[in-house]
Amino acid sequence: MANWAPSGGLRWSALTNSADAHLDRAILCVDSYIYFGTDDHFVNYILKFLAPGGTLAVAMPGLMKDSEDGVSHHLKPFWGQDCWCWHRLEWWRHLWERTGLVDMVEADTLPDGCASYVRWREAQDKAGLNPWPQDIGILKQDAGEYVGFIRLAARKT
Repeated sequence: MANWAPSGGLRWSALTNSADAHLDRAILCVDSYIYFGTDDHFVNYILKFLAPGGTLAVAMPGLMKDSEDGVSHHLKPFWGQDCWCWHRLEWWRHLWERTGLVDMVEADTLPDGCASYVRWREAQDKAGLNPWPQDIGILKQDAGEYVGFIRLAARKT
């Protein structure tokens, strides 16, 4: 379902059980997929709203590598409980591929993903909308060693 959000942007949600749901040719999610897409059943669920051959695509923060002690020391001030849903590219690819419901088209990390994340936070800061201004310095220090952006795209079989 698509509708205009109060902020003026387009908002789409498949998290309803609407009887008049229609099939889309593409579903795109930027940033927030990590908060609900980790559920083992979610790919199967979201595909109900996608036409056969349609594309499911996401871009989201993720880990470039694991830390031996769970969270790298320099990321601890950044790492909230909501970050435990961050995973590496291989984890996400496996989650989607094992369903047998999609053919992967793209599965990679965005070049300079951490630097893009910093620019986004700086833009939020400039607009007075950054809820975590301390993240900028932490992400700059990380410089993509652990934090980056993951891109996945797949076609529904």
